[in-house]
Amino acid sequence: MKLRILPFSSCWILVLFSFSSIWLNPVDSSPSIKLFPGVVIETVAKNSVAERAGIQPGDVLLNWVREDAKGQLESPFDLSLWEVEEAPLGSVTVEGLRNAERRKWILGPDAWGLHTRPNLQGAILDSYQEGKALSVAGRFNEAAEHWLQLAVEAGTSNAAQNHSLAFWLRFHVAEMLGNERLYAAI
Repeated sequence: MKLRILPFSSCWILVLFSFSSIWLNPVDSSPSIKLFPGVVIETVAKNSVAERAGIQPGDVLLNWVREDAKGQLESPFDLSLWEVEEAPLGSVTVEGLRNAERRKWILGPDAWGLHTRPNLQGAILDSYQEGKALSVAGRFNEAAEHWLQLAVEAGTSNAAQNHSLAFWLRFHVAEMLGNERLYAAI
């Protein structure tokens, strides 16, 4: 068995996931916050397994199958978990959508190279993308403030999915600031 060293952020995803019983479930508990099934691909690493398989930004991954094992992809944390647990055991078939068309991709045992987000729609997606635009423009503290405010709004609901979204947004802020080496802002 080949030992794989995970990027720092992937390790933290797994640590946080291990201590959290929070899942992003597609339950419509709030008219302003609705999560849909699957995870959306934000980036695909160059020369990665995912790039060779043909996965592209915007694709929605819904579930995975490896021989007789299978599971749903309900949160970005799921994908990291399944990559670590299932990929070393053999090729994993990931099923999803590209522009509403059903697709399948086969991912091998090396690092998949995917960065994902929850499947957001409507006003919550617009708000998330506003924060992303701030980040891309190099306005990291403003992006962090924007996403943290969104996390507070999501966390005020009694619905577990909204608490899960709040958790993911806070993690996303920490990941962004860490990648930019803005530790004092964390």
